[in-house]
Amino acid sequence: MNPTPPTKVILITGATGAIGGALAMEYAAAGVSLLLQGRDTEKLAVLAHECRARGATVATTTLDVTDRPRYTAWLRDLAENS
Repeated sequence: MNPTPPTKVILITGATGAIGGALAMEYAAAGVSLLLQGRDTEKLAVLAHECRARGATVATTTLDVTDRPRYTAWLRDLAENS
């Protein structure tokens, strides 16, 4: 019996920007769980679809990192539920 390799979990903020989107595509693969955050809901949905097509598991969150209370709550929730 072959054990299942551990899943890599990668958090990318600014995923709807050029660098964040490129990183997401680079990391997208089977066995990878991407947590993608961005401000543009439509771009985020397209990026998530493309990453899933490469085999990654994807969760998205649309928010602006300058909204400190919401951003902090999101990060706290991720930390508590992972």
